[in-house]
Amino acid sequence: MLIRIFKTNYPAQVILFIVTAILLWMHGLLNPFPVDTNNLSQIQLTLLKPFVAVPFLGVITALTLTIVEALVFNQFLSAKEFVQRNTLLPAFLFLLLFSHGPHLLQVNALTVATPLLLLLLMLMIHLPDSSELYVTLFFSAFFTTVASFFYAPAIFFLAFIWVSFIVNGVFTWREWVISLLGGIMPIVFIWSWLYLNDQPDLLSNLVWPRYINPFSNNPLPPVPETIVSIMIGLMFMAAFRYHLSSLLENVLSFRRQFWTLTWFTIFALGSCLFSGQQVYQNLALVSIPAVALTSAWLLIRKRQRWLDVILLTLFILTFLQNQRII
Repeated sequence: MLIRIFKTNYPAQVILFIVTAILLWMHGLLNPFPVDTNNLSQIQLTLLKPFVAVPFLGVITALTLTIVEALVFNQFLSAKEFVQRNTLLPAFLFLLLFSHGPHLLQVNALTVATPLLLLLLMLMIHLPDSSELYVTLFFSAFFTTVASFFYAPAIFFLAFIWVSFIVNGVFTWREWVISLLGGIMPIVFIWSWLYLNDQPDLLSNLVWPRYINPFSNNPLPPVPETIVSIMIGLMFMAAFRYHLSSLLENVLSFRRQFWTLTWFTIFALGSCLFSGQQVYQNLALVSIPAVALTSAWLLIRKRQRWLDVILLTLFILTFLQNQRII
């Protein structure tokens, strides 16, 4: 029933999306969590300072960004024909996965970086169709480095750009040099500003915090959140397995998109090793490719009853823990 709505009834989809956002974020809006400022760099502390003073503003900001990202990514997947048109299933899943725990209902170090990394993924998927390739590559690397100023592990996604070159058959030296220059330029700007203020030695401390082992001092998530994460992971793996098994039956553009999403997943998981106490927030990055692959899988499945049950269970568990009922 739930998946059928996302296949056929667009007005009902809009209502369902709005109701989901209200229910999942209601408690966070009424009783906002304080902003976590542990182990942050100076730039991150400066950025989050207004939200520390007014936690409600942080929740509104996080909710607004989540909704905008969900709708933009949904439109992008439809435009690339990765999912059918006139469906909000990717937006619904994005909202659900980026709201599946109370720790995601407040701004954090990843909040500003996520839109930039989402933009990076969309640019890399669009790479073969880009009419201004050099501009796309320069700003892809530029914004990735900017994202690392707010969230240090994002710097590893520069390597994702180069892997995307291989996936899309980009092998000429100009593209590699341009992406390298784009990645270096924000660091040059920051260093120049610090140099002019007689503080060039502060670059490393200002931009990137010290390394913290993510496996130390990180308590295990609550049982409901663990169950939700496992269910999301199982759905993602089922969708990945299906797409991988039928990859040769799809057109070249779909295969390139699939491998771009796969490599984004690998880098998102790998960056968890450098995310310190933000490891659980960092796992939300895996939700971006999971949304794309799982949505495409759900929309082509014929037997959907048990999948409806899983989605409904995910929603109920997320709602209950966000409301502090369990």
